[in-house]
Amino acid sequence: MTRYCANNVICLDEDCMKPHYKTYTERMKLSDLYLEVKETMDIYNEPLKTGRATCRYHFLCFERECPYNHSGCALEGRKILIKKLKTSNNREKVKAKIEKDIEDIRKGITQNWADM
Repeated sequence: MTRYCANNVICLDEDCMKPHYKTYTERMKLSDLYLEVKETMDIYNEPLKTGRATCRYHFLCFERECPYNHSGCALEGRKILIKKLKTSNNREKVKAKIEKDIEDIRKGITQNWADM
């Protein structure tokens, strides 16, 4: 069985030898998002399960009956980070689409509303 890093999805140690669910770049983003919602997440605690490893998905786990540890954060707390991540990803997609549309307009590539 793989033993994941205790900080898993928010680990900022680029040289950490333990396995992680996300890449270092993804973990940097998740760590920033986590710091934004940490106080809210800390309200929802669960006891650490003795003899159990850190969950592969860590703070991104949405399983109600997951037998692994999530650094003491209960499901309701993890949902806060998951929602924050989805919102951030959606914003990035929308921003990229708008930037592409602007670039297309500058190049003279436009789509007529009647053609849609």
